[in-house]
Amino acid sequence: MGWLLMFGGAFLAIASGLTSRKSTGLHRAGWWVGMAGGLLTAGSAMGLMIQGPWVVNAAWGLPLGGMVLRVNASEALMIFMVQLVGGMVLLAKPWGDQAWDTAAFLILLPALGICLAARDVVLFLMAWEIMALTGVVWQRGRGVSDDHYEGQGMWAYLISAHLATVCLMILLPMLAMSEGQAIAWGQPILWDTVASKPMASRWVWAYFVLIVIGFGTKAGLAPFHSWIRTVYRNAPGWFCVASSGLMAKVSLFLLFRTMIQLLPLFGADRMMWVGAVLIVLGLISGLIGLAGALSNARIKVVLGYSSVENIGIIMLGFGLGLWGVAREAWPVAIYGFSGAWFHMINHMLSKTVLFLATSAVTNEVGTDDLAKLGGLLKRMPVVGRAFGLGAMSLSAMIPLNAFSSELLIYNGLFLGVMTLGAIGRDLSILAVTVMGMIGGLSAVCFTGLWGLGFLGNARSEAAAEANETRLPTGSRWALNLLSGLICLFGLIPTVGLWLVWWPVNDLLNKLGCPQDESIKAFKMADELMLYMSLVSVVLAVLAVLLVRWRDGRQKQSIVDRQLTWDCGYGYVDAFPKGQYSVISYFELMLPLVSKLTKFEIHHPGLTEPFPAQTRVQVESTDGIQVRIYEPIYRKVGQQMSRLRWIQAGSIQLYLAMLALTLVAMLIWLMVI
Repeated sequence: MGWLLMFGGAFLAIASGLTSRKSTGLHRAGWWVGMAGGLLTAGSAMGLMIQGPWVVNAAWGLPLGGMVLRVNASEALMIFMVQLVGGMVLLAKPWGDQAWDTAAFLILLPALGICLAARDVVLFLMAWEIMALTGVVWQRGRGVSDDHYEGQGMWAYLISAHLATVCLMILLPMLAMSEGQAIAWGQPILWDTVASKPMASRWVWAYFVLIVIGFGTKAGLAPFHSWIRTVYRNAPGWFCVASSGLMAKVSLFLLFRTMIQLLPLFGADRMMWVGAVLIVLGLISGLIGLAGALSNARIKVVLGYSSVENIGIIMLGFGLGLWGVAREAWPVAIYGFSGAWFHMINHMLSKTVLFLATSAVTNEVGTDDLAKLGGLLKRMPVVGRAFGLGAMSLSAMIPLNAFSSELLIYNGLFLGVMTLGAIGRDLSILAVTVMGMIGGLSAVCFTGLWGLGFLGNARSEAAAEANETRLPTGSRWALNLLSGLICLFGLIPTVGLWLVWWPVNDLLNKLGCPQDESIKAFKMADELMLYMSLVSVVLAVLAVLLVRWRDGRQKQSIVDRQLTWDCGYGYVDAFPKGQYSVISYFELMLPLVSKLTKFEIHHPGLTEPFPAQTRVQVESTDGIQVRIYEPIYRKVGQQMSRLRWIQAGSIQLYLAMLALTLVAMLIWLMVI
């Protein structure tokens, strides 16, 4: 019923956009109906986490597939988080003539839920395609006017989304047939059947590759993330929230669930190698994500690459959990799975508040270019505080939420040094080292974002005239609510641990963990979170007392007001030139990531003693895209160009192609 209400709200919003006067009443009615559906769906998901699975098995009128849905504890938690984040986005969405955007979002939320619940191949692929196409609606006819990538974001998104879909179209029927299921007319094609026995290595690793590419591309996992820079640079903030906060996390969850489903195919011996590959992929994704973030000046692009980094951390935790299962080191498995789940939730909250704050800045200033911002904390205090909390959270700062989830993964790695054998020990030490470096670079990245964007003085007229009061009231409410959740999970991380324990316990039971072992390990993790809660509360209280003491001292003393960040430039006209720029702030870090990204600074040549005013041009591109994908694209394009003679306009050739297609389809039907 909740999904149906959201679809109904989408139809009302579409109807308002089709009317000649663009009825605001229909748009608002669609919004209210959609919000009611979201609340109903969220409440149902919370009930299913406690009461048990929900199963629907019904036929439909299509020749293939069926309406087969199943929601367990893990799917219920994901559906709840999707509705929570989606509700915050709808609350923050400004009113206007963008009824199509509201409709697309109200269609996206139930489509994501169906992707999580669908067990039939045809139903899943339909929901997956609807999910992908909603992103096209937000990118229609939009782009950054001062960017040479204008107009290419939608094509990059479509190509990457459908390459992932092709992998899933190959994978899911293979999964259905691997257990001897026949594909017959009028019968569902179930792809969630747990594998029963090991399989030959070549087939197992083929499945593994298809799973990682199919779901990892949509999630933004490196090295399948090359679409992120172009898409996030051009897309509006609503798409960025939906892509990073919702679609990426659902794709990542489906990757994990499908991988767990196939564990019997791998067998105990190969399960450790699966975990090792996922850990290495996570470390690579973390480093590549930070390399892209440190070499860009657009906030949306930096946040997009930050998602690549955090998806790598989540992948690392999941791989660690699998290695712990293979070695029957259950505390390691519980710390790894709990940390991955908790960090997924924390990242959904933190990245949503960051993108919503960025969208508010873009609406006011007209750009997310750091070189044209500055001084926004004074003019947009709610937005600035929310962005600062999200930035400090993803920098793993105490007492905010992401530190607790990363601490669980760290603790699992420390235990892995002692319990995972020689290879596991070395890999755990490497992971701890790389995660420490990622944490430091992430702190540099986000302090730069917040400092350059919200502190100092305005570096453009638009930034100097920004005013938060023009934002919708719902936008400020959403930012405050999300900021409160970030602080709640940071100050009382036990709440988050108990929330993720439902799906983690269900997963451990499926993987053969003894109940007493899981309870014992959970108590250890709970004690760790209680200590963290104590530390976080003490630090928060000290911070509040310090601020109040400082404010009291300032009221009792005479404070001279002077310019800040002048760096020796005391003149008002020259002041913006004295502030840190993106280049000067991140320049010391660029040598660390120069092998993973392409960053060029073109300084103007000096040919005379008193040169005229000049500009420094900065170019940054994704190193993976430039060195790997673009040569492949050029080669494929050269080969495909040889087929252009088919498009010469000959009706006979087109008819022949249609006839060959029909014959191929008939042969396929005869074979299956």
